[in-house]
Amino acid sequence: MEKEEQSAPVWEYKVIHLNIKNTEAPDAEAASTATKGTFSPEFLKQEFPDIYSTKTASNHPARQLQEALNKLGKEGWELFEISQVGALKMMFFKRLKQE
Repeated sequence: MEKEEQSAPVWEYKVIHLNIKNTEAPDAEAASTATKGTFSPEFLKQEFPDIYSTKTASNHPARQLQEALNKLGKEGWELFEISQVGALKMMFFKRLKQE
C-alpha cells in the first residue's frame, strides 16, 4: 500500500507597525500648507477621499484600528500576535497562501 504524501500548509505573512500618533481628524488644508501649497486641499480631498472624508464617524484610535483589522480580516488575514520589537509595536498576520 502506497503512502499518501500530505503537503504542509503554506502560509504568507504580513507585519504592520502599530503607530498611533493622534486622534485629530486629518485636515486637507493643514496638509496643503505642510506641502507649501504643492497639493491643494481640493486635490487632496479628491485623491484621498478615505483620509480626508468629512463623513468619518470617529477618528479615535480604537475605531481606526477596528476598521483596519476588519478590512484585513475580509482579505483573509488573521492577527496572531502583537509584539514589541525594539522600540516598535508590531502586529503579525498570517493567511494560507493561495496557490
